[in-house]
Amino acid sequence: MSTYELAQFNIAVLRYERDAADLQGSCWFEQALEPTYVFWWIAAGHRPSFHEAHGALVRLRDEGPTAQAFTLQHSFPTPGST
Repeated sequence: MSTYELAQFNIAVLRYERDAADLQGSCWFEQALEPTYVFWWIAAGHRPSFHEAHGALVRLRDEGPTAQAFTLQHSFPTPGST
């Protein structure tokens, strides 16, 4: 059994109000110019706070993919598995 789990955090900005007629049949979210999701390894059973998750996203935006904050396109192995 692994002692780590993969955590994920993602955000999006709605393009329209939730009840807007324009929402039907169109793209719901604004196109982002920077990463809007992040993955990172956490101890099994730990549930990260919003502050921790937001910090991982900021780290990814500032530093690019690292073992502490990454995307699925640039992932890192479970700690201790290499």
